[in-house]
Parts: sequence; structure tokens; C-alpha cells
Amino acid sequence: MLLCVTDGVTERREGSRMLGDDGLTEVLTTCTGLTAGAVAARVLRAVERFAAEPASDDMAILAMRVPEHPQQ
Repeated sequence: MLLCVTDGVTERREGSRMLGDDGLTEVLTTCTGLTAGAVAARVLRAVERFAAEPASDDMAILAMRVPEHPQQ
């Protein structure tokens, strides 16, 4: 899985708390076996749920999964 996110994801704030790399890593530990779309959706939900206020920073999430058994 390749996951790229902008800083709007990791810098999501609730008061003085920030989601950060550790929070993103915690979310990703629950994503084993998910499709790329499901991983992106789970990350977005985690960002939305992190704080009560709507996100004000721009966010981009790109997830790509390489097939385990690519066609040859």
C-alpha cells in the first residue's frame, strides 16, 4: 500500500492536540487487508472524527495498492 497525505491530515487539531504521524499510524494499523479506497475512507473518517469543528485546512489522500499476484 502506498499512502500519500497532505499536511491537512496530520495537522488536524483539536485544541492543542494534533492527529500527527502517530495518530495516522494508529489508524493504519486497523487497515490490514483493506482496499485502497477503504483505507482512504478510513483515514478521512479518522480525521473528521478527531475534532468537533469542521476541518479548515485542505486535505488530500491518495492510496494505491499493488495487486499481490499481478498478471504477467
